[in-house]
Amino acid sequence: MVYTVKEIDDNWMDPDFKFFVNRGAPKKCMEFLMQNKNMKDEYLGACLDYIRWGGQETVMYELGTKGIINFIQQWMNLNENNLIWNEKAHSKNFSLSYIKLDKCPRDENHNRTIKDLSGRVRCAHKSEKGLKPSFVRSFNYFDKNSQVCVVNYWEDEPTDNLPDCAWDENTGKLLEDYEKEWEKYEEQMKKFKEEKPTFIFEDICYSILSDEKVVLSLEEVLDRLNLEPRTKTVYCRDRFSLCKRVDELKKSDKEAYKLTRRCPGHEEENNQTIHPFSGWKLTWYVQKWYEQFVDKQVLVFKK
Repeated sequence: MVYTVKEIDDNWMDPDFKFFVNRGAPKKCMEFLMQNKNMKDEYLGACLDYIRWGGQETVMYELGTKGIINFIQQWMNLNENNLIWNEKAHSKNFSLSYIKLDKCPRDENHNRTIKDLSGRVRCAHKSEKGLKPSFVRSFNYFDKNSQVCVVNYWEDEPTDNLPDCAWDENTGKLLEDYEKEWEKYEEQMKKFKEEKPTFIFEDICYSILSDEKVVLSLEEVLDRLNLEPRTKTVYCRDRFSLCKRVDELKKSDKEAYKLTRRCPGHEEENNQTIHPFSGWKLTWYVQKWYEQFVDKQVLVFKK
């Protein structure tokens, strides 16, 4: 059964929580609970529900994923020998938010699968592609379907190197270097047309179809429940302003900035987390995460 936030709050707001009558702004509540031993011998569900903003369909924490992890770890340290998660037990069928797909998310026609060393079921569709070795280029990127960094190869055809206009805009005369540039371009095009595609690489899909057998970190559990993106892009005043953090930019962004003189944006951790349920149900997921570890050597951050 899927509960609305209002249904859960009506049933589970805990007026007996000893700090409930002093409820103020959620951020102040959070700062208060993080002090001293204020969360000792308290339900984690009550503590998490005490520090949230509420709405009809969602609740919001003024904490990013790392901030919520820090809050939970503080509670766990204080209650190490008495982990009272929730006043209501979760159902036997309650589970973490695993990936469970019937078809490959990249291409539904892929039909081969393999299981990796961690127990994930992955798409094993394989294709071969041949490229002309003198014109092979590559870049690395994080693939969301496989959740690994991969290398993408492509052919850089010389048509992108076509010389600019042959005539000087001011004098109307033929540019001195134009003929040399054109000859160089024709040589490259001839080489491209004649060269054989002997650079062969195998492209294995590797998209995740299921990770139900995998032990998830607390970070992964919380990220999958969060309706907000993990990071956000911030600009120096706005995207049309000069950048005040040039030294922090990647090399490609620095090159672009020299031309545009506009801040390309900076990726930062989001300081808000949004869920479609209250802190009590969020605690069920935290408890389920903890129950994965029989030796209590818990995995907090993903490897």
